[in-house]
Amino acid sequence: MTFSVLQIRTAALLTGLLVLAVDLQLPLGVAAGVPYIAAVMLGLWLPYRRDVIIIAALSSLATMLGYLYSLDAGIPWMVLFNRLLALLAIWACTGAILLQKKSAEQLEAAKKRAESLLEISEAIVVELDTDLCIVDINKQGGSVLGYSTEVLIGKPWLDVSVAKENRARLMESWSDVLAGKTTMPAVFESTLRCRSGERRYFMWHSHFFRDGKGNIVTSLYSGQDITALKIAESDLRLVNENLENRVEARARELRLITDLLPVLITRFDTNEKYIYVNQITTNWLDAQKTPLQGKSIQEVVGQVNYALLQDKIARSIAGEAQDFEETINFPDGKQREVRIQYMPDINDAGDVTGVIGLVIDMTERRRTERSLERSERRYRTIFESGNVAIIRTALDTGEVLEANEREARLLGYSDSDDLMTNYVASEHWFNAAERAAWIEMCERGGLGRDAELRMMNRQGGTIWLQTSSVFNADENYVDVISVDITKLKEQELKVLAAREEAEFANRAKSDFLANMSHELRTPLNAILGFAEIIKTQLLGTNIDDRYVEYAGDIHDSGAHLLSIINDVLDLSRIEAGKSNLHLEQIDIKNLVDSCVKLVNGRVQESRQTLTIDVEVPTYPLVADERMLKQMLLNLLSNANKFTPTSGHISVRANKTANDRYELTVEDNGIGIAEEDLPRIMKPFGQVEDAFTKQFDGTGLGLPLVASLAGLHQGGLSINSNPGEGTSVTIWLPLKMAS
Repeated sequence: MTFSVLQIRTAALLTGLLVLAVDLQLPLGVAAGVPYIAAVMLGLWLPYRRDVIIIAALSSLATMLGYLYSLDAGIPWMVLFNRLLALLAIWACTGAILLQKKSAEQLEAAKKRAESLLEISEAIVVELDTDLCIVDINKQGGSVLGYSTEVLIGKPWLDVSVAKENRARLMESWSDVLAGKTTMPAVFESTLRCRSGERRYFMWHSHFFRDGKGNIVTSLYSGQDITALKIAESDLRLVNENLENRVEARARELRLITDLLPVLITRFDTNEKYIYVNQITTNWLDAQKTPLQGKSIQEVVGQVNYALLQDKIARSIAGEAQDFEETINFPDGKQREVRIQYMPDINDAGDVTGVIGLVIDMTERRRTERSLERSERRYRTIFESGNVAIIRTALDTGEVLEANEREARLLGYSDSDDLMTNYVASEHWFNAAERAAWIEMCERGGLGRDAELRMMNRQGGTIWLQTSSVFNADENYVDVISVDITKLKEQELKVLAAREEAEFANRAKSDFLANMSHELRTPLNAILGFAEIIKTQLLGTNIDDRYVEYAGDIHDSGAHLLSIINDVLDLSRIEAGKSNLHLEQIDIKNLVDSCVKLVNGRVQESRQTLTIDVEVPTYPLVADERMLKQMLLNLLSNANKFTPTSGHISVRANKTANDRYELTVEDNGIGIAEEDLPRIMKPFGQVEDAFTKQFDGTGLGLPLVASLAGLHQGGLSINSNPGEGTSVTIWLPLKMAS
């Protein structure tokens, strides 16, 4: 057994205190108590050094017994020894104090170094007790979790770092670790839930502090943030998966492409055995039930066909590309003319690893070529005869390469030889610009069939041709087939001239009506003015009541006539293109209220009800206020006129989802049949039946409303059923084009 310096000096100190107390002739009980009091104080100073306290107590007891023995024996030198021992105790005490101070300083310095290392560490370091409550945690841990370290001390680790649904399971696993049922790995990975809700990945290193019985007292964990690594691993995994998927997709695409191509595609090895065939090969060789892969070419195509191909196959395996045509008999009994290409697949070492074969069915192409030869002969026959003019000219120079007799006569030449010798392209066009435009259209593949061209014959006369042209870009010539439509074109021009005259007359009519505005309105305004004076008895009250009544009739009739004339003139101005919009921002609610007030008297006379539902648009409604009022008043007047007594009229205004603003007037009046709707949309159009004859009107209202809405880039729609009522909607764009 060995003793530390601190243990030896402690024993010496307490022994010296006991000897000194006895030497000072203190009572024996007091002297014995001194080292015990010192031992207690030493225990308070060094609570964790139980070994020192026990040695102090034992040494005090031994010294006291030795001193009693010396007194009984009467040995004088023992007193001197005790005093020397007291001095030795003082030296031991001083050394112990200095040693303790130095140890405390070293311990404090080591503690600070450890704390500094923990604080600057990028890892989370946390100490947990057996209840998994936080004993200590570094600043990095608090920073990651989103709490201060002071707040975290004493809190359950699972509450601040793990999702609620996982806590019970983890606590149960920890209980098994404490009970020794299972062990916790020294290194493990887990997710950490931060205060912000973010989840991060950590790799943990664990260490357990155990008591003398091996039970866990506390556990220490060091966690390194591996979130970026996990994300990178996930990204890499996704990249690999995507790459695999893309490879698979490309393989499927390649297979799909080769299956869709109208070409037999095969690959065979140097032993003449098939490695790959596409779907059309399978179909042609009637091999749907038995795969061709692994079979020999001779086995698949048969001895007769193989004899035709054998030499070419051998050459391709030797490294020579083959391209040839052959007639092959297929299992379906058909004989096909095919073009066969064998392309050796040569690796980097120069060895042939296989051959790719392409088989193209040329049967239809060869049949087409033979048909084209026959067509060429027929074309030549047609070219040399008939009433169709045919010419082939060089597009850039205008040189005639070929022409038939009809073309020569059409252009004013004696025959085709005269045409080909003396033809100058520029002489047959009215100007260079027309010829340049024609050349440009030919180069773009334009004109095509049934194009009309104005040309000039050799004598300077105008001829019109209906042409079909085909441009050959490779040889830079154009074939033109022409039919003379000069007489037809002259008749067409006469018809166009007559139509222009009629349109001019119609415009003149509209202009005339538009110009009559001032001439008609002036006298009517005067009539209305004088009638108003009589009606209101402005000049006195000594007027017979009948004159007042007559004046009222004059006023009403004049107002009605003025309304009709206004409608006619407004419609005429629109047709003449002289109606201008005076656009401004509209207060739609005030406008609707104003119009309703104007018809409210007639509505009340008919004991009808009228409701208003107006949605004010957030985007300003821009329109011509006078025209918008005119449209709404027309619709309200029609609704009042064609709705029976005690009927109902409603006015709605609302914005739609497609940036339109709609004004709808709906009634439960007599309604309109569907077949009559086109008629009432024409000027002066009315539904001609016995019932509607009792209502006045010109039939201009709805056409005028539709025209005014059209001026606003809007429109009008009608929904009506006889006996149920009518709904008329005006819609205007919230954002009008300039």
